[in-house]
Amino acid sequence: MVHLLMWIHSAHLAFTADQWSAFGSILGGLGSILAVIGAASLLTVEVHGRRVEARRYAQERREFAAEQRERETRQRDSDASLARLVIAETGDFTSAVEGGEDEADLHISVQNHSNSFVFDVVVRIPGTPIRRLIHFIKPGGSEDAEFRSLPYDYHIMHISCGGPYTPNQLRVTLEFTDPSGRRWRRVGWDYPLRLPDELANPDLYRYVPPFKVPHHPYDETLERLGLQMIEGAE
Repeated sequence: MVHLLMWIHSAHLAFTADQWSAFGSILGGLGSILAVIGAASLLTVEVHGRRVEARRYAQERREFAAEQRERETRQRDSDASLARLVIAETGDFTSAVEGGEDEADLHISVQNHSNSFVFDVVVRIPGTPIRRLIHFIKPGGSEDAEFRSLPYDYHIMHISCGGPYTPNQLRVTLEFTDPSGRRWRRVGWDYPLRLPDELANPDLYRYVPPFKVPHHPYDETLERLGLQMIEGAE
């Protein structure tokens, strides 16, 4: 210890004040450099951590969105399970001459293959503004909608041959309300489309005239919601 103190004392005496000042400046500069390096290292670690956290958050969001879409798909399929069991099939098509013009009548059979009632069924066919209203169809039941005074060649224009099991295909549009109060639209054999809840109001269907009426509540609601009756029927 005595030797160390003597060395420090002798070294202190060996350096001038300017040298000690320069040495202090060097040490200060090294300290500043080390501080900058330390701060940069901390910043790099923080930036990397934030990037990892951002990637993890983005991945969680993607997984959540995928799960949400899957839940919505399952819920939509569950909701539409009854609606898929309501179908329309073309029945008798008879031609007649009335008033010197050839006309035809078409019968549409609306079938409810579910185990629940469906209500306020509106039936439309392409190429004509005529529509029919069926107030309800029993579980496993069917009801006919008759369309009279159609052009005699209607079946040529709108009914096509679909093969041995579907000889007469017609894209009939059905709108109906299920027991849970959901309103659906189905065109032909397409997947049922959920309609806005406003259209499930039973007051709209106490009486639906066979043609579009500007001031009828049902037609006004369709127009306000921007929904067409059926393609080619306006």
